[in-house]
Amino acid sequence: MIRDVSENDIANIIELHLKSFSKKHFSAVFSKDLLQKYFIKLIAINKFCFVYYDNKEEELLGYIIAGFNTGKAVSQFTQENKYTIMFTLLKKPRFLLEKVGALYNQLIKKNVINTQCRLFLIAVNENHKGEGIGRKLINYFESQLRKDEIKDYGLSVRKENSNAIRFYNNGGYIIDSEDSKSISYKKEVL
Repeated sequence: MIRDVSENDIANIIELHLKSFSKKHFSAVFSKDLLQKYFIKLIAINKFCFVYYDNKEEELLGYIIAGFNTGKAVSQFTQENKYTIMFTLLKKPRFLLEKVGALYNQLIKKNVINTQCRLFLIAVNENHKGEGIGRKLINYFESQLRKDEIKDYGLSVRKENSNAIRFYNNGGYIIDSEDSKSISYKKEVL
């Protein structure tokens, strides 16, 4: 069953997030308390946030966090939690260079992203990979975009995530831009 996310789902989302994203992903090294604040902020100001549970709603099979305000949510979260995030960066200094590089790209290179609606996070329960859950989540998300007459959306994926890249390359997405770490995709849905 796919439905809108509620705050009651956040503990399950955090567990799935920590299992799904490698420690190369900055949010995967956040404490659970910090992740709770992160997801509350993302969900509060983004419309397209969905969870997919088994029929009894006992096991979270996957989730999507998407909308028009993902960047704004991350900025607000960062501002509200700047000292905790700085401490986390100091404890995990390999991310410091990555974040400086991302800031450089924003300020100097100005990568152009041509979509306003962003699929920010998607995760599928490892025990259920290969069952079409990611595709079902994407189909549901796209159906909601069509209802709102939103013509396209974008997303970014790390270049090391070969499974996701294969999924997007086979799913009708086109490359929007690329940098040393990530590929940005765009997909039309109308």
